[in-house]
Amino acid sequence: MSNELHDYFNGNKTESSEKIFNLYSKTYQVNREIIKQFEDPKYLLDYFNEECLRELKSLHIQADYSRSYTSIEDDFSYFVNAVIAQYLKLGLVQIKGLDNIGIKYGLSKTKFKCILY
Repeated sequence: MSNELHDYFNGNKTESSEKIFNLYSKTYQVNREIIKQFEDPKYLLDYFNEECLRELKSLHIQADYSRSYTSIEDDFSYFVNAVIAQYLKLGLVQIKGLDNIGIKYGLSKTKFKCILY
């Protein structure tokens, strides 16, 4: 993906690079200067990590956010997928689409919110 953004900002706009740029600028409302920094995959992960934490806090999810970290390791990805699968099985998380995730809290209430993916 960073190659497409690099191409986009260096005048070699393709359908793929414009689609990615529009996803960030229109869907996520990220300004052009920040998107330009997404050429660095680590910056992209750090940026959306902060956005996700803000979303979780807006849902009043109680967690120790000081212990969060970002990983692109396959083993960690497998672990996260296994945890989410278990939450789905237990009915603690509901997914109504790629950008509409519900988190159950309390005894019966499920709150849906757009969480960046």
